[in-house]
Amino acid sequence: MSREGEILRKLDWAKEGLKTLDAACKKFIRSEPYRLVSNPNSDATEYVYSVENVKPVPLEIDLLVGDIIHNTRTTLDHLAFALSRRPSDKTNFPIWDTPLRNKKGRIIQPSFRGREPVAIKRVLKSVQPYIGTFPPHRWLSMLRDLDNTDKHRFIQPGIAALNGTAHGVYGETGEYQVDYEWGPLIDGEPVAYFRFAMPNPHVKINLHLMPDVTLQTVRPPWGDESIVSVLWTLTGAVQTTVREFRAFL
Repeated sequence: MSREGEILRKLDWAKEGLKTLDAACKKFIRSEPYRLVSNPNSDATEYVYSVENVKPVPLEIDLLVGDIIHNTRTTLDHLAFALSRRPSDKTNFPIWDTPLRNKKGRIIQPSFRGREPVAIKRVLKSVQPYIGTFPPHRWLSMLRDLDNTDKHRFIQPGIAALNGTAHGVYGETGEYQVDYEWGPLIDGEPVAYFRFAMPNPHVKINLHLMPDVTLQTVRPPWGDESIVSVLWTLTGAVQTTVREFRAFL
């Protein structure tokens, strides 16, 4: 096996975990982990749909997420160890949002802390988020934060969130408008409003929610993305990053 292949073994395992995670998320969503209720107003010009009895995301999913995140992040540390001349227990792959300075105010160049060659340090600097020219840079920051949270603070909490809908309205009179509350499904909270220009006491509304499992700790604008989609993007960002160092492997 090539050196690059050895470094990517953790990432390959993360991708296998993603397949298991995808199946678990789909099973949870198929179970319809909520009850959809309709509440019309007194003159039947507005029908508000809310969710009740929203079930929590199974712990199995949260734990799988943590494993995938950690194996993805660890791939970069394995890269740092492989490229260092004198690796130690302090050797790691730094991910900096801003350049760091020493006590004298001079900018510190990112390093694996393993006495790596200068040419490698140049590439390491080029992939840092604070440089902003390397396409996956923003995802590396997210990966670092998610991994630190899972390692040191708490299990990454998943939540069912509304990302799509389908509806049919039958027997309506006049025009109507539909508005949705996108994002996490919260017990007792509205998810859709059907507003009619005139009373429609006999209207029939078929509303189908299409939620995904998302991460509560992912910042906007990616917070509404499915957890599986986000993690596939993170694994791709790490694979691209490793590829930048291919000449030294």
